[in-house]
Amino acid sequence: MKPLSRSPLLLSLLAILITAAVSSGANALATQSFTEPSSPPPNNNADAPLDVSYNGQSKTGGLELNTGLAAVGLIVHGNVGIGT
Repeated sequence: MKPLSRSPLLLSLLAILITAAVSSGANALATQSFTEPSSPPPNNNADAPLDVSYNGQSKTGGLELNTGLAAVGLIVHGNVGIGT
């Protein structure tokens, strides 16, 4: 009589099924915890992003520049007002 052994195919199939079950459960939890915004931006649920328009723009929080380690972090054409 041959001893019972687990075949590599059976173990692979079991691993795939467990991975699929865990992934499905995590996806279901993430989907249930998501809540839709109350209105489209920027109506009190998100600040408008800075853009490339010619209009003046302001930002409430801090602003970090050159986080990608570019050769030049900021180029200014025109006057610069600091603390004005």
